[in-house]
Amino acid sequence: MDNGFLVQITNKSNVFKQVYLFSYELPEGVDIQTLNASHDFNALHKTAINQPFAGNSITSNYSDIIQLEIINDGVCKHVELLGRFEGEMIKVDGNENSIKINCPPHSVFTIRLFFISS
Repeated sequence: MDNGFLVQITNKSNVFKQVYLFSYELPEGVDIQTLNASHDFNALHKTAINQPFAGNSITSNYSDIIQLEIINDGVCKHVELLGRFEGEMIKVDGNENSIKINCPPHSVFTIRLFFISS
């Protein structure tokens, strides 16, 4: 995770699920883990709480648009992610500052938030 978080998100359910990276709880039917399976959602949540990080771009390998909300300091920005999004500061702290993803039914994709500083 030297360059940010790279995680695989799997929604095994028949409906869209809202997931907050890496805050709150994981909804039923959704699995999140690093690609090498060394960290699951709970471990990533603890990491974000203990060492919040910030980035300025998000990428995904999903072939369709993914609806995101970037929530930072009480401000919500709606994003349609198709490949790559670059913007202002994106913070993830395991609490209120997070990225909300609307995960399509029966989907498997990766999300990466790049660090802008180490």
